[in-house]
Amino acid sequence: MSDWREERNEIVDYIKNTLPQKLQNDQLKCKILTETDLHTCVFSRIDKFIQTKFENWFILNEPYLDLNKSEKKKPDIVICRKKDKKMHPIVLIELKENKRFSFTKKKTSIDGDTEKLIRILKENKKKADCQRTGITHNYLIFAITSEDPEVIRKNDPEEIKKVLQGKVDNELQDNGINKNRIEVIVISAFYSKDFEKRRQALETIGSLRKISLK
Repeated sequence: MSDWREERNEIVDYIKNTLPQKLQNDQLKCKILTETDLHTCVFSRIDKFIQTKFENWFILNEPYLDLNKSEKKKPDIVICRKKDKKMHPIVLIELKENKRFSFTKKKTSIDGDTEKLIRILKENKKKADCQRTGITHNYLIFAITSEDPEVIRKNDPEEIKKVLQGKVDNELQDNGINKNRIEVIVISAFYSKDFEKRRQALETIGSLRKISLK
């Protein structure tokens, strides 16, 4: 019988090390123009991975999690594990897609998602048998899909990740939670030394975003 921790670690490794490249490929194929597109791609790729490997793991799309009698939260994606005929959320994912990122603004588009995950993690601490059935990993996936070459050149995904992860870490520490509990992943397939080879995809994205009946 496979150990559930090993299975979880395989899923987490896929999210951290394989999924980003697959999402970049989706960007290059013009499959991600909106946050809904990003959601679809993330869900379908993780679902395919889980369904082909694990029997007691499942992925849910925007489920409501009961935090207490009067409060619910709705993460974008929840990966859960079946134990004793009950489903337990183990991995949470929040998603954001933007056309650009501002290094000068104090507020970012993931601030609300960070607050949501922190609220869930605080309630998660109260769960019985938290070590075996509690939430262990959380991800904020931020995709930049702009058709503007100048915007892309100014939006280094590594720099964006550094800024966003720093903000998330500070929020976690302010709330008494270890800063490794939420990890930021930034997706930007068009930021590349081979930018000219990607121009055709950018032009297609621009045309798709301008689609109309006129």
